[in-house]
Amino acid sequence: MKPAVFKLWRQGDVLIQGIAALPKGFCELGPGPLFSGVASGHHHQLKDRKSARIGIDRGLERYLEVLTPGAEIIHPEHATIPLPAGSYRLWQQREYADAKSAPRPVAD
Repeated sequence: MKPAVFKLWRQGDVLIQGIAALPKGFCELGPGPLFSGVASGHHHQLKDRKSARIGIDRGLERYLEVLTPGAEIIHPEHATIPLPAGSYRLWQQREYADAKSAPRPVAD
C-alpha cells in the first residue's frame, strides 16, 4: 500500500499541510486570524472568514477546514495562498534562543 501524499504550503513562518480529515477532538475557534505576526503585528488570515473553520484539537494543534470550493490565506508581506476545499493542519515556525529558553514563535 502506498503512503498518502499531502501537499504543503508555506507563508512566511506558517506551514500548511493537507490532511485526510480533521482530528476527532476538533473544536472550532471564534473569529480571528490563523496566526498573529510577532514582529510586524501583521496576521496570517482568511480573506473571507466564512470560507473556512479554524480550530484546535485536544493537544492545542491548529487546524483549518475549507468549506467552500476554495479559500485564500492572506498576509501583507507574503503571496496569497489559494487552498482548495479540504482539511489542513497549521504550524507556526518556532525557534530556540538557547538551551535555557523555551521555544518561541519566529518573528515574521
